[in-house]
Parts: sequence; structure tokens; C-alpha cells
Amino acid sequence: MSRRRTAFEAGDDRSAYHSAPRRAMSRRFFSPERMAMSSRLFLKLLIVMCLVEGISTLVLFGVAMPMKYYAGRPEWVSVVGSLHGMLFLLVVAMFLVGRWLIPLTGRLTVLGLVGAIFPLVPFWVDVLLLRVLREMPPETS
Repeated sequence: MSRRRTAFEAGDDRSAYHSAPRRAMSRRFFSPERMAMSSRLFLKLLIVMCLVEGISTLVLFGVAMPMKYYAGRPEWVSVVGSLHGMLFLLVVAMFLVGRWLIPLTGRLTVLGLVGAIFPLVPFWVDVLLLRVLREMPPETS
């Protein structure tokens, strides 16, 4: 009984990790049809993420920092600051992807990137993104 040889054992220069059955499975699972996201859905997710990131900024400045300096509890800034940092990076990445996927204008992309840095600006950017969402044509399936 002979067992099937992997691409690596057959003398192929690819590693055993890239064997044919694994590639076929990944093509089915990560197919463009399955992984496609509409621009309207992405814009809605971007609006929600801007709102969440703006709230995390307010929690960081309004709750965690006073707890650190007035109550002597620096762990609040560590936890909330880490969460805010992850959300900030996610919003920045989503704006860069949104520039290509939606497509966002250059002005709105820059406002979103700069707005993610300053408190209260993400809420203003949310209003601008909602206007873009209202102007988009409805999805046709």
C-alpha cells in the first residue's frame, strides 16, 4: 500500500505546508464570492468603529486618566489605553481599506486618519460618513 507523497517529498521546491489538498480547501473557504463584502456594509462597519473608537477616547480621558492621577489606580490606563490603541489601529486600517473599497475621497480619508487622533473628531467624521452612506445607491442582489 503506497501512501500519497506531499509536494515536498515529490521534489517540489514548495514546503509541505503548501500541499495541493490544503490549497484546494483554502480556495473553497476563502473564495472571492464568500469573502466579498459590499461597500455599503464596510461603510456601516466603519461608522460603527469610528463611534466605538471615539467613545474609547472619551473613556480613556474622562475615566481612566482621572482614576490614575486622582485615585492612584494606574491599571485603568493600562487596560483602557491598550483597548483604545487596538481600536485606533483598526480604525486607521479600515480607513485605508475604505479608500480603496468604498471608495472614500482623499479629504474624507485624511479627516478620518487625523480625526482618530483627536478627541471628539471621530463623531464629526461619523456624520460625514453617514452622508456618504445616504448618497450611495442601494445594493442590488
